[in-house]
Amino acid sequence: MQVLDALLAGAAIGVVWLLLRAAGAVPLAAAAGSGIAAFSYAFWRNAIDVEVYALSALALVICLAAAWRAALVPSARAFAVLGVANGVAVLAHATNIVFAVVAAAAVLLAARGRDLGSAALRWFAAYASAAAAVVVSGYAGAAVAHGLGSPGEFRRWFTERSGQPGDFGTIGLENVPRGVFGAARALVGGHHALALEPVRDELTARFSGKTFSEEVFFLEGYPNALAAALLVFSAVTAFLVALLAARWVRRPALDARLRTLAILAAAWLVPYALFWLWWEPLNIEHWYAVWLPAAVLLAIPLTRPPRGTAALAAATVAALFAVNLLGSVLPQLDEDRDLWYAKTAWYRAHARSDDLILSNGYVWSAYLRYRVAADIVDIEDVFREASGERDAIADLRRRLATADGRVLVSGEAFDAFADRPVACLDVPRTCEIAAATARALRGRCTVLAVAREPFERVWRCPRTA
Repeated sequence: MQVLDALLAGAAIGVVWLLLRAAGAVPLAAAAGSGIAAFSYAFWRNAIDVEVYALSALALVICLAAAWRAALVPSARAFAVLGVANGVAVLAHATNIVFAVVAAAAVLLAARGRDLGSAALRWFAAYASAAAAVVVSGYAGAAVAHGLGSPGEFRRWFTERSGQPGDFGTIGLENVPRGVFGAARALVGGHHALALEPVRDELTARFSGKTFSEEVFFLEGYPNALAAALLVFSAVTAFLVALLAARWVRRPALDARLRTLAILAAAWLVPYALFWLWWEPLNIEHWYAVWLPAAVLLAIPLTRPPRGTAALAAATVAALFAVNLLGSVLPQLDEDRDLWYAKTAWYRAHARSDDLILSNGYVWSAYLRYRVAADIVDIEDVFREASGERDAIADLRRRLATADGRVLVSGEAFDAFADRPVACLDVPRTCEIAAATARALRGRCTVLAVAREPFERVWRCPRTA
C-alpha cells in the first residue's frame, strides 16, 4: 500500500506539472510549483503513509485540470467530466465535496461576458448530476458490500470517523492560531523543533490537549545543535516562500489560460482553508489540500520572472526538501521509534491467536490489528454502533462471554492516555468511552503486565466481567 500511495502521489505531482505547462507556465514555474507541492511536509508524509490522502490529492489535481479546461472551453460534456472527477475525489475523501465551490467558479468564468444564463445552468447541472451519479453509485456499492440494510446502519457506517461530538468542527478564536500552526507545519513539518525542550514546553502550554508524545518518542537522542540549526533554516524557508508569494504584489501580466488557472486555484484554496480551520485545524495531514493550490499560485507569477527569480525558486524548493528530509522524514523512518508500534511489543511477544483484546481508538486498534495475531475489538466502534452506553456495555459483555481464549484489555481501553491525561482535552469522547468501560468491566480484572517505555498496562479479565 505504501508503494501504491507513492505512485499516486507521484502521479499527482505529474498532473501539477502538466497542468502548469498546459496553462502556459515556463518550465521554471512548473518545476517550482511541482517541487513546492511535492516537498511540502504534509504531501510528502501522505505519499509514504498508508492513507487515503495520496489518492485524494491525485483526484483533486485532476479536478483542477478538468475545471480549468471546462472554464476555457465550456460544454455540458466538459462539466460532466469535472463532475465525474469530483465524484471520485469525494469517494476518496468525503470532505472533497467542498470542491463544488471550484466547479461553481468555473461555470462563472465560462459564462463571464456572455449571455449564457441557461447554458450556465446546464453546465452546472451536468457537473452536479455526474458527480452525484458517481458518489451515489459508489456509496450504494459500499452499502451492499458492508451489508448495510437500513438508513440508520448506513449513517453509523458513514460517520464512524467523524461522528464524535466535540472532537471535530468547532468554532472559536482559538482555531485561528491552531490553523496557522497546522498549516505552517503542513509546509515545514518542524519535528526537529520539538526536540528542544523550551519549544516543546511552549507549544504544549499554548495548544491544550497536545502532548506531542509521538514526536518526543521518535526524537529521543536527536541532536540539539542540529535541531536548533534546522529551526533557523525553517524560518529561512518560510521567508523564501513569502518572497515567492510577494510576486503577486507586482500584478503579473497573465494571459487568459494562466489567469483562469490562478482564479480556480484561489477558489480551491480559500474554502478548503476555511473548512480545515473549522473542522480540525491542528491536523497536519489535512492541510495538503491547501498547499496544493498554494503551490500552483506560487508558481504562476514565475512565468514572466524578474532577474534572480530562478535562483529564488530553486532555493525555495531545495530548502523545503532539506529541512523536511532532515527534520521530519528521516527521524520517523526507524520503526522501533514509532510510539504505537513500540506499544505493541508485549502483545507481539505474548498474545495468542485466540485472544480477544479490547483496544481504544482507531490508530491504536489499527496497529494491533496489523501487528498482532488476535481478535482486536475497538471499544470506540462498539460505542459508536450502539444506541447508548448501556447497549454498548451489554455488547462488550457478550463479546467477552463468547471469546474463544483469554480476554485481554489494553490500558487505553480503561484509562485512555493514562501517561498523558491532558490529551483528553483534545479527544474527550475517547476518554469518556474508556471511563465507561472501566466502570463496567475493570472491577474483576487483574493487571497482567506493565510496560514502562512506552507506557502500556495490560489487563486480563474473566469472560463474565
